[in-house]
Amino acid sequence: TNFITKENINSILEESHFKKKVGLLSIDIDGNDYWVWKEINDFDPSIVVIEYNARFGKEKTYVVPYKKNFERRKIHYSGIYYGASIQALIKLGKEKGYAFVCCNTGGNNAFFVKKDLLNNKVKELNVEDGFVINKFRESRDENGKLMYLSKKEEEEIIFSLPLTEVWLKILITGVFGFIGQNLYQNLKHKYDVKGIGRNKKISKIKKNNNLLDNNITNQNLIKLNFQ
Repeated sequence: TNFITKENINSILEESHFKKKVGLLSIDIDGNDYWVWKEINDFDPSIVVIEYNARFGKEKTYVVPYKKNFERRKIHYSGIYYGASIQALIKLGKEKGYAFVCCNTGGNNAFFVKKDLLNNKVKELNVEDGFVINKFRESRDENGKLMYLSKKEEEEIIFSLPLTEVWLKILITGVFGFIGQNLYQNLKHKYDVKGIGRNKKISKIKKNNNLLDNNITNQNLIKLNFQ
């Protein structure tokens, strides 16, 4: 059993003795999913299933900033602040050679297939056709009791917390190189506390830096899963 981070994911996969080419990679770790997938470079799955947070919408490339010990219910008691938007994952998938093909009906898992495996039955979808809003309730109050929050109430929580809009980082650092890195960090420091692209007031939040435990299981497929 190993705790999964972007720093150790490749060594964990190497030690698992999986072949480089695998059929399916499933990533569901309730927080750093985007950052872990981004870091995987030694394995070549045909299909990737990865959790997304539909509350971020389908237009922006929002990602919760990387935190090695991220645990969503300890970062914010509601438990709805985690992961990445579908658009952020689609852009990352394209960088890695994958096409977005669908979401599950529950609205929390996105499916990606290697572009060279697409055919008449498995086709790439745009976000407008493939995005599914979440159809489940998981927000909690400070006592851990399930709540019935409206879409607006959920947005008021998640967009008051730090977010990174990853396309901005790619654009700035790609165009301006090393200088762009410094420019991006300055913008990040200024805007991330509000959520880039959103004009929300800061709410009081509870933060606790406890370690998030995750493990890797199954010999027939690779699944990174929060247990």
